[in-house]
Amino acid sequence: MRSCGPPWRKRRGDWPFHAKPGAARKEERAVVKEISREELKAKMDRGDDFVLVDALSGQHYESSHLPGAINLPYEFVDDAERVLPDKRAEIVVYCMNEECEASREEAQELQEMGYRQVLHYAGGKQGWIKAGLPVEGWRNRT
Repeated sequence: MRSCGPPWRKRRGDWPFHAKPGAARKEERAVVKEISREELKAKMDRGDDFVLVDALSGQHYESSHLPGAINLPYEFVDDAERVLPDKRAEIVVYCMNEECEASREEAQELQEMGYRQVLHYAGGKQGWIKAGLPVEGWRNRT
């Protein structure tokens, strides 16, 4: 699959970065549960208590992001505990589209860091926009 980020994207265990003690190897990783666009939209409409995380770069996030999302680029996932202090919170992670690996990788990293309720929205920002759903950011301003 094609990556959606810069070629220098940090991956645990890749040089010059090293896995944290106790981190699972990629082939041992738990599967992250998926959430559909319809399920995500319903959660938002109901006002459910969850954190929506955009795994793309700050520039992509500022351009447009799903309503209420916070930005935690994959290359900064090690900062998650500062941005997401409650490891029991429900977290939904997304990125650009189904081909983008950043959100899937970030969701797995979050699980390995002890976050208990992590979901992955594979359709990403492009799937959301194609469905005619609203986004926030400077591209949305007229």
